[in-house]
Parts: sequence; structure tokens; C-alpha cells
Amino acid sequence: MYPTIVKVCCQSIACRTDLYDGESESYLRADLNVNCNSTEHVCWLLFFILPISIVFVFGAPIVSAIALGRAIKDPKRGWDDDTTNYRYAVLMGGYHEDTWYWALVISGRKLAMVVAAYSLVMYGTKVQYLTAVLVVVGSYCVQVHVRPFSNGELNWMENLGLGLLFFSLYFGLLFFWDSFPAPVLGVVGDTIIACNLAYIAWLFR
Repeated sequence: MYPTIVKVCCQSIACRTDLYDGESESYLRADLNVNCNSTEHVCWLLFFILPISIVFVFGAPIVSAIALGRAIKDPKRGWDDDTTNYRYAVLMGGYHEDTWYWALVISGRKLAMVVAAYSLVMYGTKVQYLTAVLVVVGSYCVQVHVRPFSNGELNWMENLGLGLLFFSLYFGLLFFWDSFPAPVLGVVGDTIIACNLAYIAWLFR
């Protein structure tokens, strides 16, 4: 649900200014019939997108993390309390007690990836890809350093998933340069697909 909400918010503010045939200088990328400078669109942003961003995009992860932190530090409840585990299972499941906040880090990574995918469209596909690569590399470094999960198998699963995501994005950049012939790009594409399918099969196992 979280990436979907972020996607809708980003699509509602992503405008393009490279269209010279029309009454306005800026139109919404998701719907070119919408004038980004119109009163209707400004009202949509102020009374719908802004509240959703405050409540769900930023508010929900932060408030949830604060509530979980208080429950863990509560002397009457704590990390092993049944009520705490029942209420916050989605946020704390699988993590060390010292890294109880890691769900907030994951939300930040999802937010950055969706922003790169939808809000950076105006700067071109290469900028989007490079930004996504930087986000993934940063996430991978933090994951390897902190190792937030409670057992080695979960940490290895996350490491491998982020590594595969970096591999897919990095070699996907080759498709935006004209330096490689079609057969080479075909092999690269098939390799990326095969690696992802192998990872999914390993997860099912």
C-alpha cells in the first residue's frame, strides 16, 4: 500500500514544461489535459495530496516507529511482551531488538525509489536510473553494515535481494546507450531475467 500511495502523490505533482502548444506552460504528466497552474489542480494538491502526504507518506511510518519505540521502552511491556508483539508484529517481526526502527528505514528506501521513478521523469531516464542505483547502493551498504535481522538467513536474503536489484539496474543502463549491438543487449536482458527468476525460485525453496 505504501509505494502505491507515494506513487499517486508523485504522479499528482509531476508536470512537464516541454509542450509549447497550449494555453499553459505546464501540464500534468499523468494526464496532459490537466493544467498544473489551474485553480482545480492547485486545490487538488492542497486539499487532497498534501494531507495524504502528511498523514500516510510521512506521518504513518514516523508515528508507528514512535509508538513502537515507546512500547519497547515501557517497563511494563517491553520487547518480549505479547501485546507489543501482537500490535507491532508487522514493524518488529524479524529484527533485532537494537534495530526495532528498521521498518522506518525500509519505508524511506521505498519512498526514495518511487520518487526516482515518478518525480524525476522530467530529467530523463538516465537520471532516474542513476538515482535509483545510488539509492540501492546506499541501502545495500547500510544493510551489510548494520545487519538488522535477527538471523543470518534473513540478512543473507536481504543482501542478495538488494545485490540483485543493483545488478538489474546497473546492467539495465546499457540499454540506454547505443554502444552495444542488439545481440549483446539480448544476452544482457536474458541474463537479468534469468537471475531474477533464479532468486524467486530460491525464495520459494
